Amino acid sequence: MTVPSGGQYSIKNFDWAPVEKCPVCDSSRAEWAHWEWARDGKIRCHWYACSDCGLHYQNPMMTDAALGQFYREHYSEYVHRGSPSLEGVAVRLLQTQQMLLPFFPKIDRALEIGSGYGYLLWALRHDAGAEIVGIEPDNYARQISIDEFDIPAVAGMDGVTGQFDLIICTQTMEHLPHPTDTIRMAREKFAAPGCRAYFEVPNRNYREVHILSFDMPSFRKCVELAGWTITEELTRRSKDGFTHGNDLVLICHA
Repeated sequence: MTVPSGGQYSIKNFDWAPVEKCPVCDSSRAEWAHWEWARDGKIRCHWYACSDCGLHYQNPMMTDAALGQFYREHYSEYVHRGSPSLEGVAVRLLQTQQMLLPFFPKIDRALEIGSGYGYLLWALRHDAGAEIVGIEPDNYARQISIDEFDIPAVAGMDGVTGQFDLIICTQTMEHLPHPTDTIRMAREKFAAPGCRAYFEVPNRNYREVHILSFDMPSFRKCVELAGWTITEELTRRSKDGFTHGNDLVLICHA
């Protein structure tokens, strides 16, 4: 597997468009909240706050087509994501034992949306004996998860079959232009009877590759609008200096 070169790929090269409605609640009422320079220094990203649900989102934002291409072909290089590490595997194994298994002691079949290198799914298979499937649009990360960790991973929901008793989406919804639609579709298409879910996002994190920035009220609103019933609200310690407070976690059932 070839490690990404680490060269910068300018997000200025992609198509951007105004956002007319909140990506979570569809409200058209919003106010300017924040701005930042992209890490390549070639574009200034503006963030707006939804007046109804409180979500912060980029406006303008890359078009859906541009975001798809960026995450498929350039994300790993842009954020300098290199080869997988034993530390990453160990951290995910510990997180699985501390955060997932206490809520989901028996897992037969698990689906992860945004599975990355496959660390978490590998840990679930190792500790819980679960059958696992990952969805990962980043071509580089998906191939590593297949080659290095033997994780069955596909590029999108169209490649997934069957039903699952656990659906996971961690550190991913902040990258999605339509997060409510994504987790609603996962519930409608893939949730087995009694299915539960683990959702996690950074707390109010501004980054140009994080096109959405959640707090707990906006996170909760997104999950509820998608038809999930929230049973637990938690926080998880974050080591990310860009996150304002701990990461946000919702435990749900379909």
